[in-house]
Amino acid sequence: MAFRIKYTNIRFSEMPGYCGGCPAGLFGDPHFGSAVGHCVLFEKRKNYYDSPPKRCRQIIEKGLALSEGETDKELVLVQN
Repeated sequence: MAFRIKYTNIRFSEMPGYCGGCPAGLFGDPHFGSAVGHCVLFEKRKNYYDSPPKRCRQIIEKGLALSEGETDKELVLVQN
C-alpha cells in the first residue's frame, strides 16, 4: 500500500504525523537548530514540527485509498 506522486517522484507509504516526517519536505537536522525547511509539493516554507495542512492530508489520504492493495500506484496532481 504505497503510492508515488508522478511529477515529483515522491513515494508515500503512510500519513506523516508532522511536516518533518514527510518525504516531500527538505529539512536540516532539527537538533542542530535547523527546524525550518521547504515543502517541494507546494513550494512553501515549513517548520519541522508543523502539522500537515489539510490539503496535504487530503491528497495523501486519497492516494493511499487509491493504492489499497497495490504497490507503486501513481497519483498525478493537476493545478487549476
